[in-house]
Amino acid sequence: MAKVVRDVEVVKAATQMASQYDNYGRVTAGYIHPTGHLISMDARMDPRDPEYEKLPGTMPSRNLTIDYIRGKKKRHGTVWFDQQYPGPGGKLRVLRVARMYGVSVKGEKFWYPSLYYGLVLQATGKPGEYRRVGVAENKNLGPSTEGVPLMQQTDLFASSPKQTIVLV
Repeated sequence: MAKVVRDVEVVKAATQMASQYDNYGRVTAGYIHPTGHLISMDARMDPRDPEYEKLPGTMPSRNLTIDYIRGKKKRHGTVWFDQQYPGPGGKLRVLRVARMYGVSVKGEKFWYPSLYYGLVLQATGKPGEYRRVGVAENKNLGPSTEGVPLMQQTDLFASSPKQTIVLV
């Protein structure tokens, strides 16, 4: 059974809540300075593009908010975008906020190299500053889409040193 552990540290934060009575924690202004592993992913694709791979069982739609995270034209997890497809945009980044590990029958902890939860980010135009555009995960405990066994899959974040960014 996989267990989840936090993989990001909040160094600094200041937020203004929409309302003290808001059950969803909506924020109207502020920033967060997280430190974690950040990787680049391919730009979001237009669902009408002939190369677009739709999720099984969904109808083609310009308004699809559930999609795959892609890097080097391969799928690396699922993303839930905060809004419908807005048109062409730049490359996306994923900040890993949690990763998963298992426990062997001997009680030893081992990391699943490719499993993660993360925030999908887009650059604002200021150096090191991003805004959230969705959330991502790769929690498939079975073989990858290429048929690679779980423990042989690549840790996408392995070559990414921890860095501190600004989320607005």
